[in-house]
Amino acid sequence: MSILEAIDKIDAYSSDFEDGETFYYDSKSFDATMMQFIVIGEMIDKLDENFKRENPQVAWVKIITAPTKYLNV
Repeated sequence: MSILEAIDKIDAYSSDFEDGETFYYDSKSFDATMMQFIVIGEMIDKLDENFKRENPQVAWVKIITAPTKYLNV
């Protein structure tokens, strides 16, 4: 799976909801979406460090740690 495929899955799992609260309480969709964020973080963590340094405009650390932030609410 690629990062773009995970993003597409996030969009598919979450786009039909009218608001965040409804989405949150649909545990299957919410959990599936959170799993894709975890997958993205893991894939980004494995990217070459030189690539990350060459692209400082991307908040790599925030992307990698985002799932943990949301899961510990």
